[in-house]
Amino acid sequence: MKSLLELARVRLAVTGRRRALVPVRFPGRVSAAFRAGDNLAADGARGEVTYAEFLRRRG
Repeated sequence: MKSLLELARVRLAVTGRRRALVPVRFPGRVSAAFRAGDNLAADGARGEVTYAEFLRRRG
């Protein structure tokens, strides 16, 4: 599982852009559930395409 910050870094790398990234922690129970991975598939199902591959294919 990648953090939002890691996903932003991947997107910048794939698109060739440079931006300053600042980690922001959102308060609340919903954000805590996301950080704990509660939004992920219970059986641990995984896709076969990485986020970087998805972005490259998308153009």
